[in-house]
Amino acid sequence: AELSGASLESVAAAMNKAAVNAQKAVAGDEALAAGFSAIGISVENLRSASPEDLLAAFSTSLRSGAIAGQEFNLAVQLFGRSATDLIPTLRRTSRPWVNRWASCRTRQSPIYPPPQMH
Repeated sequence: AELSGASLESVAAAMNKAAVNAQKAVAGDEALAAGFSAIGISVENLRSASPEDLLAAFSTSLRSGAIAGQEFNLAVQLFGRSATDLIPTLRRTSRPWVNRWASCRTRQSPIYPPPQMH
């Protein structure tokens, strides 16, 4: 399944990686803290930011041109390799798209089944 040109698997992977990297930045990883700062999220704000907030901040930074020339490096650094697939979608989307996806994810709807345990 795809949502606005981005696969749900790519979105899920990016959000999971963002959550892990946010924790690392809060714990003192200066490179990750600088990456999140580039998209407008301070270490202090990372303490309470959801993965949806982080993806929305990245989208806003893309659309504003604030990270022009850095978008692919920041995508990989903060959200993992799968996030590079999301850049075209995030360039043309807004927070409501992230909220709709998060709503599906938290309700564990049929378009976003819970992860399979191995």
